[in-house]
Amino acid sequence: MPPRDNQAPPVTGTGGICGRVIAADTGQPLRRVSIRLPAPEVRQQKIATSDAQGLFEFRELPAGRYQLLGSKGGYVNAAFGARRPGDMGRPLELADGQKLEGIELAMAPGG
Repeated sequence: MPPRDNQAPPVTGTGGICGRVIAADTGQPLRRVSIRLPAPEVRQQKIATSDAQGLFEFRELPAGRYQLLGSKGGYVNAAFGARRPGDMGRPLELADGQKLEGIELAMAPGG
């Protein structure tokens, strides 16, 4: 039976990405950071929230190129691999069945 609203079902896979979010100025973990994981190739975006230790995890991801983006009130939006706030960052390449661990996203306090 086709989906009711003509949208393709979400794509799942066997990959994963996990890491933590820290304050760039102190190195302390940041909780309640909204983390987006857009992937244009697979036409979906996953969202997670960091826990009290700043940890986040995405599971069941299909292979592809992902951007890791964080936002939190009082901080400048951040992209993984960006050399300074506002830069695009660099994509994370995820193969089928691969788990990327130890990803760290540093967020600078806002002005």
